[in-house]
Amino acid sequence: MGKTMSDNTVIEHCSPTLAGIKTRSLFSFEYEDADEARGHIKRLNGIFVRKGLRAVPLAWGDRRVQVYIYRPSQLRKVLEDREASQKDPQGQSPGNEPT
Repeated sequence: MGKTMSDNTVIEHCSPTLAGIKTRSLFSFEYEDADEARGHIKRLNGIFVRKGLRAVPLAWGDRRVQVYIYRPSQLRKVLEDREASQKDPQGQSPGNEPT
């Protein structure tokens, strides 16, 4: 049987994100009751919001859920940097050349 949700599961799989080293982590856990699993995720968000983190369930499967944990402020910066790096020197994004 796979891992069920616990604080140790989050720490084990997401410690670089929790420490601010990575922007995001993805892990999954097994559950018996979907409402209980939602409650665990909600509890995490109650703790995480004060730390600048979010937990979002991405995919619900047969007794398993994938959870994405991320730092919104860091993710925003990464996405902005990617956008900037894809522009040419005149500030145009690829595919948005003037006609």
